[in-house]
Amino acid sequence: MCSKSGYLPQAEPERIRPQCGVCPQALQAQSPLALSVQLLDTSPLQAYHRPVESKERYWLIAVVCGIVIVAAVLRLSDLDLIELKGDEAVAIHMALPMVEGQGIPKVGLVNSVGLRNPPLFIYLVALPTWMSVEPRFVTAGLIGLTSTLAVLFTFLVIRPRFGNFIGVMSSLFYAIAPWPILYGRKLWAQDVLPLFSLALLWCFFTVHEKPKTKWVAAIPIVLCALWQLHLSAVGLILMAGIYLLTYRRRIHWGALVAGTVLATMMLTPYVLHQVDNDWQDVRGFQRMAQGKKPDGSPRDSEKKWSSDGVRWTAYISAGNDLEYACGSSHDAYQGSQSAVVRFIRNAGTVLGTLLLGFGFLLCCAFSLNRLSDGRVPWLQQLQSRVDPVYGSGTMVWWTLGYLLIFTALRLEKVFPHYYIILYPAQFVCMALPLDIFRSRGRLGQVTTYLVISVVVAGNMLTLSSFRQYLHDHGGTAGDYGVTYEHKDLLTQYVAASGLVLDGWRGWEYGHLVEMVRQYGDFDAASELVEVRGSPPPGRKKVRIYNTLRQPQYAKTKCLGRQDFGPLVLCPRR
Repeated sequence: MCSKSGYLPQAEPERIRPQCGVCPQALQAQSPLALSVQLLDTSPLQAYHRPVESKERYWLIAVVCGIVIVAAVLRLSDLDLIELKGDEAVAIHMALPMVEGQGIPKVGLVNSVGLRNPPLFIYLVALPTWMSVEPRFVTAGLIGLTSTLAVLFTFLVIRPRFGNFIGVMSSLFYAIAPWPILYGRKLWAQDVLPLFSLALLWCFFTVHEKPKTKWVAAIPIVLCALWQLHLSAVGLILMAGIYLLTYRRRIHWGALVAGTVLATMMLTPYVLHQVDNDWQDVRGFQRMAQGKKPDGSPRDSEKKWSSDGVRWTAYISAGNDLEYACGSSHDAYQGSQSAVVRFIRNAGTVLGTLLLGFGFLLCCAFSLNRLSDGRVPWLQQLQSRVDPVYGSGTMVWWTLGYLLIFTALRLEKVFPHYYIILYPAQFVCMALPLDIFRSRGRLGQVTTYLVISVVVAGNMLTLSSFRQYLHDHGGTAGDYGVTYEHKDLLTQYVAASGLVLDGWRGWEYGHLVEMVRQYGDFDAASELVEVRGSPPPGRKKVRIYNTLRQPQYAKTKCLGRQDFGPLVLCPRR
């Protein structure tokens, strides 16, 4: 037994109070590796959370409800402006057999490397499709709602570990950041990731807080769901393996095995498809692991080290730059704003990025300080305020580990959506410095709320200006594309007129036309034809031109031409 004076000094934060310390005499005989793991385990085995007073609780509930309402409005309003392209239309079409009781799909969409994904996303799409196949409803019912729930769950997961302020600010930044909102309005498998990422993060916290908890069974199940939604989850699978080995003394191995069995059973339809198709996709994954393309051919370019992951992580969390979505329309979008709006947007991006970087460095410093037994007094004081137990180490491990794994893979090209899976770690890092600043007297409080105001104003101005641009121009020439309202009118006209798309069968228009013919409101479609006029006799094939990306077709002349915003429809013989 160690005397009370023999324990390592530990802060007694108001949020979480450890039950016991670590006896240094008991650690002296251990190896450096064992010592490091033991020091990581100095968090309380059973922590209690400070009860919130009634008045404080009511204010907290009101603030969180307000943030969730704002998140819902930003994600569920102006649904005519949503982005809907090929993957989204195909996903709805693939879910229809489930709705009609014709069977369960065994595979999902084809991913960016040319391999079939498991079918989990199609199953999720089928849930709102049972009520309506209308793409706006399906997008709002699945992506909009899950994205809003992710904002709420951010507070519920972060607040008990970091406190009220960081919990509120993390959910606020998540609720109003432009890129999470764009991702929260697109029917894409990647956009469901945050809800499952939060579930996995909660599992890690719970396993750390409650040794031998049976909740560890949820880790392989959630990981399997994440991998089925997007291949980027491979990085988290490797990190989870390291985590479970490091904290193996806390693991309920029976529950973990049971969860692994259930996770394996989730892949049954996908495995059956691979058996029937000579393991085609699995062979493709093997070839990719060997540095080749899925078909076995050599890669187009050599593997190179890249820091794009760090750039994209900041871009889609603290950034107000929409150049990726706008493409060649970016200059026109920038020119549509006043100098004051551009200044505030840029200031919000700069401050948000600084908060993100500073917050991540703080997490690293706190983790190292804990490993060194609190040898930096001022860090120990700060840590007891903003990170009473172990949260900073989890944020570092969650973010840095994933980035290092993807950097080591040295992919030919990475995209912003690969890093959606890191939400909400970025927003927690952004909130950490603010909680420290506001404790530095009146000047610190003024600075804190001024920074928050600029970041919030920059985000909101970005969202409002971008929506206005979409209203005025019908879309962008970049990744966002033409807004759904114009595609909807075009496909209704094509369906009601009996036209055939010439050379565009694989695009979203073909799938949308079929859904209108089978499930759509044909009375409304027929009225649209009456207003616009029928196509010329003998011209049943049509070509569609996107004048945002093909401006040369804006002035094209063809008999029976129809314009749907930036889309031009030309009947052909």
